Amino acid sequence: MELNLKGIDCLKIIMGYLLLVSGVITLFRFMKFKGSDYKNASGNGFVKTCLDKGAYGEFLIYCELEKMKGKFKVLTNVYLNKGDGLTTEIDLILFGETGCYIIESKNYKGWIFGDEKHKNWTQTLKNNRKNKFFNPI
Repeated sequence: MELNLKGIDCLKIIMGYLLLVSGVITLFRFMKFKGSDYKNASGNGFVKTCLDKGAYGEFLIYCELEKMKGKFKVLTNVYLNKGDGLTTEIDLILFGETGCYIIESKNYKGWIFGDEKHKNWTQTLKNNRKNKFFNPI
């Protein structure tokens, strides 16, 4: 028996494989999401969490915090008035036995340069492209 595949048949097989792999990845993400209390804490549903890069990063941090032992409470997406009429958002606040921890999540790649005194920090990617962003502190 000879197997003779034309280009379009190979493309169908590759597309089917990619669809299967993405389905498995989505299933694992869904199972992790369902096993977490992130939806109740944040109000973000599964689709928003997976499609929004920032929300997904917060979700991953939240999942790690849920593994902690001891008594603690995690708040997500807390908005504070800045005094000038504007607000700022804190991604996660952990209240634990040892204190209160503020977590600002940035889903960035590359090297990050900056310190608490600088207004802007710089992200440098592998291709030497540089992006400035506001100091998260």
